Amino acid sequence: MALTASIFVHDLTSHALYCSQFNVECYSDVGLTTLVATGSSAVTWNGSVWVQSTGIFLTGLTPGSTYYLHWGPVTPVTGVVGWSATYTAVANTVSTPTVSFSATYQASTSCQSGSSLTSRPDVMC
Repeated sequence: MALTASIFVHDLTSHALYCSQFNVECYSDVGLTTLVATGSSAVTWNGSVWVQSTGIFLTGLTPGSTYYLHWGPVTPVTGVVGWSATYTAVANTVSTPTVSFSATYQASTSCQSGSSLTSRPDVMC
């Protein structure tokens, strides 16, 4: 049985005025033309920011391959997504069946621009 890798995205937050969910897209090329995985999560309001309700697993990835991700909050009604900058993640090869990588992203006060990214790698079996 061949090893596969997953990318786990969690702890997304947004300061957007309105937010209905977070969308994540994973591509196999830096030009973001070959989409290989997508995911979404509902959000909840914690009194000051929108926070991701559930983790997003992007599965079926090849260990050792480089993937390019971007994500952002979706506004209700219009469905507009304020995409983050492109983030690069390498699915590592290990002896366990699945490798996960987590990252956090915080959108600016505008859904459309000014995003920042902090990554925190966590290898999980």
